[in-house]
Amino acid sequence: MGSPFRDFLGQDRARRVAHVLELQSEAFGLIDVPVLCQELRNLGGGDALDIGTGEGSFLLKLAAASPQLDFLGIERDPDLLELAQSRLRRVALPNVRFEQSTFGSHYRRQHDVVLSRFTLQHVGEPQEFVRSVHATLRPGGRFVCIEPVYDYYDCDPPQAVWREFRARMLATYERWKGHPNIPKQIGPWLWESGFVSVRTAVHLYSPVTIGRDRFQRVVLATAIMMHGDQRDVWDRRFLKQLERWMQSLSADPFMAIAHIVASVPTGG
Repeated sequence: MGSPFRDFLGQDRARRVAHVLELQSEAFGLIDVPVLCQELRNLGGGDALDIGTGEGSFLLKLAAASPQLDFLGIERDPDLLELAQSRLRRVALPNVRFEQSTFGSHYRRQHDVVLSRFTLQHVGEPQEFVRSVHATLRPGGRFVCIEPVYDYYDCDPPQAVWREFRARMLATYERWKGHPNIPKQIGPWLWESGFVSVRTAVHLYSPVTIGRDRFQRVVLATAIMMHGDQRDVWDRRFLKQLERWMQSLSADPFMAIAHIVASVPTGG
């Protein structure tokens, strides 16, 4: 295994973000895509909105496995959107469109499904976001939200490096004024917004469940991306320590990521 730090530290931020998103699609998609496909299969046809679609790699995987649905992926970052459009031209999936757009109370279109994957943790007002999702869904529609629970990141047996990785992630989100534990908070927001049949399942993404190489790549690329934004938190000393530990891994560190599904009543 080469050094991803040497390979990617020189890239601009958009390329680092796109690289992390692509690695997440490859790694986490091993669990996310089959779970979501089963959820969407139960709906039959219709259309789905993917909020914060990034560079498009995950939505294209999901759409290829769910041809019964039409997908619209919206992304506000023009650089990421350009990458998504380029991917779509290469694979030519007829049930996918990408648009540059933001989401919120101003959004007026209606959909049968709304997907939000690793998006709510970055939203300034997540409770308002949830209310807007409810207003966007047709009667009987479904909201599928995938978010990490950083408090539950752990390792068996416990390892100091992985505890430090978790602590640095939490410190970064505190600076960003983000929401690193959305699944622990979202339940009351869903009920207050009018959703019913709320279900949550927590999946563990680890070298055992998604493969050692995939896990290593996504963790190291995430650390590199964070280093670009918070160099005092994600300093080079820790990056090198994390790289050495990941390359000689003898434990099973895991990320806890929740799948949350909520429905709009059939009567509205």
